[in-house]
Amino acid sequence: MIRIRPVEHGDLPKVREMIAALASHHGEGALVTVADLRRDLFGPTPWLKMLVAEDDGTCVGYAAMGRRAKLGDGLRGIEVEHLYVDADRRGRGLGRRMLAAVEASARRLGSSFVTIGTQAENAAARGAYVACGYEPLPHDPNRLRKRLA
Repeated sequence: MIRIRPVEHGDLPKVREMIAALASHHGEGALVTVADLRRDLFGPTPWLKMLVAEDDGTCVGYAAMGRRAKLGDGLRGIEVEHLYVDADRRGRGLGRRMLAAVEASARRLGSSFVTIGTQAENAAARGAYVACGYEPLPHDPNRLRKRLA
């Protein structure tokens, strides 16, 4: 049974592996360390929030979130910095469940929108985000936004 929950200290080595897998998927390297993650998630000034998807005690996905603002409109939002699901778990709705959990977290924080980006050639991710109610931003079609009620 998959459970989505806030990240814990013990998850960080596996999260670091998943970040590296996502970077590799995009043809990049990942320099982030467990110490960097500890600082950014649990330090005196947390920079990010993170949810993990856990199956039988193993992390199989994560969503990293940062705060955003539309100052001119006086709105608060959440930016999904990363959304990752292990390759063998994809196509089963876990990414959609994680996005729903991000949106619930954003609502609890008083956010009125969630944004997420994807590469132009990643049609599968774009299609999934659109199916979840996200709309491409007119000034940046590689970023999508969902307004929260």
